[in-house]
Amino acid sequence: DDTELITLKKDWVKIWEPYAKQIEGKQVDNENYWLGVQFSPSSDKRPLVDNLVFESLETFLPIATRPKADPVVDSDGSPQGQALAYRVRKMLIYETDILSYNLKMKQVARYWALYMLGVMKVGWSMKENDITCVAIRPQKLVLDPNASVEECEYSGGYVGEHLEDVASDLVLRFPKKAQFIKEKVQEKMGTKV
Repeated sequence: DDTELITLKKDWVKIWEPYAKQIEGKQVDNENYWLGVQFSPSSDKRPLVDNLVFESLETFLPIATRPKADPVVDSDGSPQGQALAYRVRKMLIYETDILSYNLKMKQVARYWALYMLGVMKVGWSMKENDITCVAIRPQKLVLDPNASVEECEYSGGYVGEHLEDVASDLVLRFPKKAQFIKEKVQEKMGTKV
């Protein structure tokens, strides 16, 4: 029920926050260097130096996300199986093009390099009625600090994401909580929650 979910969320955030604070300084430093915001300790003016972080990262990203080989889809060898494998392969190629998958992977790789974690959220779009994928800023996540990632698979007990939406959309998604939401935003349905 809602009470149990809220308790779990609070516990997970309490466990995650100390670790998040430890890495936040490194993430900010990395992003500042990438943006070219580095200062000399002896003055408050930016020194005239090449931004090697930006240069090396933006050189690396096209190599890391270059177009992949066509997907390989196996079948049982029967004519029907081969026809199905061919159609599935074509559909996979189409989906990666429609999703701009390589551009999103480039953003994930950039986040990985700057923030020490790259995350792709794969799901289903009710609007498009199709698969969707989005690069997620690691700072928006709540993770299990004892988790590990092996072969791109997260082993933690939970994953959370801080999300925002306007009250009117939340009422549509959660009609049973409509009155509660309206009271929280004092009937201002355009309020971000």
